[in-house]
Amino acid sequence: MLFSSPSIRLLPPRFYYVALLVVLALFAASLVGRYAHFDDAWSAEEAFWLLRDGYVHSELFRGFGGWENRLYIFHKGYIYLMAAELAVLGESLVAVKSVALISAAATLGLLLRYFRAAPSEARWLAALLYVGCGSVMLFGFAGRPETTVAFCGFASYLVLHQANGRLGRLVAAGALAGLAGLVHPNGTLYMAAGALWLIWYRADWRALFSFSVPAAAVLALFALDAALVGELPVLADQFVNYPVVAPNLHLSDKLRVMARYHSIFFHSAGEIALSVVALVALALAWWSRRTTVGEAPLPKPVLRYILLLLGLFWLLTKSPTAYYYLLFVPFLVVLVVEIALSAGQWKPGARRVLLVLVVLYPVGTLAQLLYVRQLNQRSPDIMALNARLAAQMPIRGAKVIAPLNFIFGQIDNYQIRGLTFLTAPATPLDSVFARAATDSVQYIIPDYNTSNDVYHIPPTAPARIGQYQRVYQDQWRALYERQPAQP
Repeated sequence: MLFSSPSIRLLPPRFYYVALLVVLALFAASLVGRYAHFDDAWSAEEAFWLLRDGYVHSELFRGFGGWENRLYIFHKGYIYLMAAELAVLGESLVAVKSVALISAAATLGLLLRYFRAAPSEARWLAALLYVGCGSVMLFGFAGRPETTVAFCGFASYLVLHQANGRLGRLVAAGALAGLAGLVHPNGTLYMAAGALWLIWYRADWRALFSFSVPAAAVLALFALDAALVGELPVLADQFVNYPVVAPNLHLSDKLRVMARYHSIFFHSAGEIALSVVALVALALAWWSRRTTVGEAPLPKPVLRYILLLLGLFWLLTKSPTAYYYLLFVPFLVVLVVEIALSAGQWKPGARRVLLVLVVLYPVGTLAQLLYVRQLNQRSPDIMALNARLAAQMPIRGAKVIAPLNFIFGQIDNYQIRGLTFLTAPATPLDSVFARAATDSVQYIIPDYNTSNDVYHIPPTAPARIGQYQRVYQDQWRALYERQPAQP
């Protein structure tokens, strides 16, 4: 860290007090009426069954690869953590989303701890950059594991960075990196980055061993549930045929993902603000090294780690999806703050550029809030909508094909099968409805949100399809009910 280097007060403390209060208020406002994210229900169902039955399976995906029996490919550390939280808070949508929120708060705590020996401005700036990050706002309250993965990965780096060759700390750093991989396979990024970071700093074999073995041991817990019941081949088969993984096992698909890798960092207001601040700060620091007498040092440890993360994830990732940006956010915050701590050695013009970027940063937070509010307005109150649909569905215990989030408030009332991956997108409607009738499905609920990964039954579909009659329709959903067979 650069805490011993000359530092400059970029802005008066009053600015940080006001700016942080503003971004906290914007963040809090984004939570009100937050829409049900597509992944909320996917994660929630797995956690629900884990709590109730002691193992993970899926009724939403019944018939898909035997998932109704036992499911082994899921975000294990995340789902177990969610199940523990749901056991305390209850099986609600807010509780499902709160796992990410708690992880975001914990990450903020780690950032403040990271800069505890630095001038107070460093902690204020770190808090402003993290809380004000639009990506944290959007996915820090969603049933996605990336915020939790990033917390574990950043904790691993913090311990690794402060290890100073102490083997016990290296063991802890490795275990935390392995935990990140257990929460989500993308977390193996921190295992590889930590090992390569040690090699870059010419650590001896004992240090590398102390980090790598605990990381691998914790990650190996991913196969424990399958091993205990003798179903490791089932785990392997589920992995190869997992719908998110299978389409990316081909070189051409991987090359397309790699070509669009930059979009992770510049997808929207949620990512652009912090990415631009980090890039400009790094460019200013690099330029200042070449133009200033008595060079201001670059923050090499975190910069090297970020470079490793960028390169490794470019090779690892199966998708340039926006929420993967969260995996980098704590490290980008550290990079900007450490560069700012050395800005006292810059020329005044360079300092002013960084100052302007920091002052304007909350504008990005506001832009993301407006986007989230748009999403909220375009989405229904899912509990109320599900209740309205259920009021039109008198046969309790009936089979239902529905959007995944129909489980909220209704998981105990019906046998719910998901519209997701129901069939190929081009399959004719009459074929899908005929198959549903053969399977004794009583109700079919189309989802009119085209951003959800489901089999889409359009709002212009006929009111009568095969044995099914549409008995309800609004801007978000419809309800088809199976009619008695004609004599």
